[in-house]
Amino acid sequence: MTEPFDLEAWITGARAPERSCTVYGRGDLVAEAERLAAEIAEADRSRDPERMNSGAAPALRKRLDEVRAEFEGSALEFRFRAPTRDEIRKAQEEIGEESDDEAFTFALMSLQAVLPKPSPQQWPAIRDRIGTGQFQLLIDTANGAYGDQRLDIPFSRATSGRTRV
Repeated sequence: MTEPFDLEAWITGARAPERSCTVYGRGDLVAEAERLAAEIAEADRSRDPERMNSGAAPALRKRLDEVRAEFEGSALEFRFRAPTRDEIRKAQEEIGEESDDEAFTFALMSLQAVLPKPSPQQWPAIRDRIGTGQFQLLIDTANGAYGDQRLDIPFSRATSGRTRV
């Protein structure tokens, strides 16, 4: 005889969805990397033996590697979780009736942040430093933790469409 399903145990073990994304503090290096890559491509296309043997291409490749390493070194992963209804109400109460949508967004993102945990006052500085494109990624990730209805893990049976017996 099978044991009855223990719903209380399942509820106790359940956790809110979480999402993560990576943003970069040195987005300014993208233009430098693009410039170097173009120069390397031009040097590679050149059939001028003097240019090919001048050492310019290896020096450019070395500099591109340095730029990539610096860019990758500026990566920061943000992790967000779905807030509870009580937490959403608390965020609304904390900012008050007179506050704007941006203040509520920052308060809610601070509640959702697992790591790192910026304060509501730090979000505007983060946005201004990393740019609106990357900041939108943070907002979308936080919203995804809160609002995604379908939860998939890559390579799971749910996402692969295959079932196992």
